[in-house]
Amino acid sequence: MDKLPAVMPVDGEVFEAEISWQSLPHTFQPPAIVDPLTRTREYLISLQKEGGYWEALFEMDVRQAAEYIFLKHILHMADKEEERRFLNYILKKERPGGGWSNYHGGTPDLSTTVTAYYALRLGGYLPEHPVLQRAKEVILSQGGIMQSNCFTRSYLQLFGQMDSDSLPAMPVELMLLPKWFPFNIYAISSWSRSIMVPLLMIAALRVKRPPVPGPSCDELYPAGCNRKKLPIAWTKKWFTWHNFFLFANIFLKCYEKHPIRWLRNKAMARAHMWVASHMGRQGGLCGIFPPMVNSCIALHFLGYDLDHPLIQNELRALTELKVNEGNSSWMQPCFSTIWDTAWCLKILPELGVPIAHPALVKAKEFLLSKQVGETGDWQEKIPPVPCGGWYFEMENCLYPDVDDTAAVLMALQPYQHEPRVKKASDKAIRWVFAMQCKDGGWASFDYQGKVYDCFNYIPFADHGALLDPPTADVTARVMEALAGWGYTLSDPNIRRASDWLMRDQKPDGSWYGRWGVNYIYGTWAVLCGLHAAGYDMKREPVHKAVRWLFDHQRPDGGWGESCASYSNPAQKGAGESTASQTAWALMALEAAGDCQNPAVYKGVHYLLREQKADGSWDEEFSTGTGFPGVCYLRYHLYRDHFPALALSRLLPKVR
Repeated sequence: MDKLPAVMPVDGEVFEAEISWQSLPHTFQPPAIVDPLTRTREYLISLQKEGGYWEALFEMDVRQAAEYIFLKHILHMADKEEERRFLNYILKKERPGGGWSNYHGGTPDLSTTVTAYYALRLGGYLPEHPVLQRAKEVILSQGGIMQSNCFTRSYLQLFGQMDSDSLPAMPVELMLLPKWFPFNIYAISSWSRSIMVPLLMIAALRVKRPPVPGPSCDELYPAGCNRKKLPIAWTKKWFTWHNFFLFANIFLKCYEKHPIRWLRNKAMARAHMWVASHMGRQGGLCGIFPPMVNSCIALHFLGYDLDHPLIQNELRALTELKVNEGNSSWMQPCFSTIWDTAWCLKILPELGVPIAHPALVKAKEFLLSKQVGETGDWQEKIPPVPCGGWYFEMENCLYPDVDDTAAVLMALQPYQHEPRVKKASDKAIRWVFAMQCKDGGWASFDYQGKVYDCFNYIPFADHGALLDPPTADVTARVMEALAGWGYTLSDPNIRRASDWLMRDQKPDGSWYGRWGVNYIYGTWAVLCGLHAAGYDMKREPVHKAVRWLFDHQRPDGGWGESCASYSNPAQKGAGESTASQTAWALMALEAAGDCQNPAVYKGVHYLLREQKADGSWDEEFSTGTGFPGVCYLRYHLYRDHFPALALSRLLPKVR
C-alpha cells in the first residue's frame, strides 16, 4: 500500500494519511491548508524586475568561468582577485571522485575537465594539488588531453600546449563559399556561424603569433601519444562521410600551410567585415558567451587596441553575464529574459491573476517593445519578409528565433483584442510561417530546405550541433501558439506540421526534446501542440505517448530524466524526479485527456509535497539543453513556473 503524504507542508510539518491509490476516489480533495497556487502566484510576481520583465539566473557548467579566465590571459587583462573568485567556483563544482561534469550529477566530462584543469593551472595551482591530481587521473583514464573536443584543444593551442597539426583544418576561405554551395556559412546553425566565423579568423592569424604565456600541461598526455596527429580514427567501412571529411581535412591542412595569398586576404576581409558588422550591439555578438569571447580574440589578433569600442562593447556584455555569489563568481552563457518573461506572462493568468494586473500589463509592454523589426541572418534563405519575431535574451535583435516567438505569442494571446497586440501578432505570425521548413517542421533560428546531416562529420564539428534542423519541440510549440490565434489543423501549414510530427515520433511513442531534457520535454511539447491544434487525442500516436509516460513515472510519483539520455538510450526517461519534468509529464497527460488516472494523482501529489513554504520548488538538475551531449542548461525558473502551470491545470480536474 502506498502512503499518501498530505499535500502541503506547513511550518516544517508534513501531515500523512494512510490511503491506498487503488481506493483513492476521483473526487479526492487534498486538505486545503494553504492554497498552493496562491503562494506560487505571489512568489512569481515578487520575482518581476522593475522594467516589467523576469530574468532568472541561467547556468551552464564550469567551462564558461574557465574560458573567461583564458580570455583575460589572452588579452593580457588578468585580474588576480577576479580570477580567484572564478577559480573558487571551479573548485566548488568538482564532482565526487574528481573531474568536472557538464551537468549536475553527471559522470566526468573530458573536455570540461581539461578546460577547468588548465584554468586552475593559469591561476597558479600546481599539478601536485589534490584537485588537479584527481582531474589528471580522470583525463588520462579517458585517453588524455588529445581526446578533448576541438574547441578545447584550440584554446590550448593558443597557449602553446597543442600542436597545430593535431587540430582540424578551419581555413578562413570557407567564408568565400557561395550560398548555392551545399556547405556555406548560412547552411549551418546561427550559433555555429557566430562562433565559427571569428574562429576562422583566429585559426588563420594564430600561426603568425607567439603563444600566450602559460604553464605546461604535458602531464595530461599519455605515454607514446603522437601530438602531431589528428586524434580522429578512420571508420572500417571505407566509403563514409566520416572518412570523406577526413580526406578533405588532409588537403585543407596542406593548404593552410601554403595558402593562396590573395584568396586568403579576400577571405579574411570578408570574415572581418562579418564579425565587425555583427558586433557593437547591446548584448554582445549573438547575445551568447562563446561568440563574444571569440570575437574579442579575433580582433585582438588583427591588431585592434583593447580600448577599441567593438572590443569594449563585448567585454561590457561579458561583465554583465558575471554572477557573484559569496566568495566565488561564475558566468551565465547568456540571459534568458524574453523566454522567462513570456512564460511568466502566460502562466500567471492561468494561476488566476487578472490580465489587467499592473505586473502583467508591464510585462506585456516589455515584450511588445522587444519585437524585432530589422533584418538578420535568418533572411538569407527565405523570400523577403518583415521580421516580427522575438529573441531569447535581453538584447539580440539580429537573431530572433521561432521558439521564443511562439512563447511570446502564447503570452500575448489574452490581449489579442488590443490593436497594438493584434498588429504585433500579425507581423509575428507572418514571419513564423515564412520560417516553416520545407518538410513541414520548424527549426529554431533558420529556415531549412535540405538538411545535410553529413556536415556533422566535419572534423571541427565534433560538438555535433553544427546544424539547426526542424525539431519536434519547436514545431509543436508553434502549433500550440498559433492555435491560440485561430490556426488549427484546418490550415494546410498546421496540417503539414502535424504530419511532420507523426513522422518524427519514436517507435516507443515518445518524441525527442532538442531544447529540454529530453524525451519527457519533447513528448510534453508535442501532446500540448497537437491538442491545441485540434488533433484527435484518441488516436494511436497519442495512446503510445501516454503509455510511454506512464511507464516512466517514478515510485515517488514524479518524473525525471537525466541528460545522459542524449547519449545513452538506456537512460531514456530515467532519472531522479524533478519539479519541471514532473510538470511537463502531467501537462502532457492532461492534454491527452488522461487526468483521472491514479498516476496523475501521484504526480500532482509529488508537486504539492515538494513545494516549499514560499511557493517555490528546489531543483539542482539541468533540465534545459544547449548542445545535446555537450552542454546543458539550468534554468532557475523552470523549477517554479512549470509546476505552477501544471497545478493550475490539474488541480481543478483531480478534486
